[in-house]
Amino acid sequence: MSDPVTPTTPTPPAEPTLAPAVNTPEARTETGELKPAASTTPSTEPEKKPEAKPDAKAETKEGDKAPEGAPEAYADFTAPQGFQLNKDAIAKALPVFKELNLTQDAAQKLVNLYAEQSGPAGNQADYEAVRTGWRNEVLKDTSLSTGTDLKPAVKEAIGRTVQALGPELSNEFRQVMNVTGVGDNPAFVRALFKLSEFVTEGRPTSGKGPSPHGQKAPDAGPTSTAKAMYPNLP
Repeated sequence: MSDPVTPTTPTPPAEPTLAPAVNTPEARTETGELKPAASTTPSTEPEKKPEAKPDAKAETKEGDKAPEGAPEAYADFTAPQGFQLNKDAIAKALPVFKELNLTQDAAQKLVNLYAEQSGPAGNQADYEAVRTGWRNEVLKDTSLSTGTDLKPAVKEAIGRTVQALGPELSNEFRQVMNVTGVGDNPAFVRALFKLSEFVTEGRPTSGKGPSPHGQKAPDAGPTSTAKAMYPNLP
C-alpha cells in the first residue's frame, strides 16, 4: 500500500514592487540621479559612488614644473638707467612681495613700474623742459645776467654765500642743487644773491673830503667859535 501523498500548499507569487513615484527621494540615487524606470525590485548590491575626477587646474603636463613662488630671499633688484632705487622703499616692499608670493621676475616688474612712474627718470623730458625754462628766465633778468650768462659779480657773490656754509655743508648744498635742478630756478638765484648782501664782508669807505658840518679843509681859513659850536648856523 503506497504512502498517502501529503498535499503541499503552493507558494504565492511575489508581489511586484511598485516603482517609486517620480521626483521623490526614493526615485533618485544618493548622487541625485534618477533611477531606471525598469527597476522594480530594490538592488541588494551596494551602490557605487562616482569616482571623483581630478581638478583640471591641478593637472600638469608631463615635464611641466609647478608654478614658481616667492624665493626665500630676493636677489638685488636692478634699476633703469638714470634711476637710483630707494633702499628704504625696497626694504618695506619685500614683505609685501613675500605675502603676494611674487617670483623674482614678478617683483622686478613692479620695481621697474615704480621707477618709470616716479622721479626724473619717469618724466625726463618734462623735467628738462622745466629746467630750460628756468634758465631762460634767469638770462632775461638784466640784474642777474648779461644775456648769455650770470654776471661775474653775481657769480662771485653767490659763490661766497654758499662757501660761507662751511666745506661739508656747502658741498652737500651744491649736490642738492645739481640733483633737483633748483639751482636753475630764478627765484632761488635771486634769493641767494640777496642773501649775499648779509654774509659778504663790507668794503672800505673811501674819503671824499671833510664833512661840511664843523670840519674844514686844511687850506681853509679859521672859523669862529660860534661857528665851531653851532655848525648849522648860517
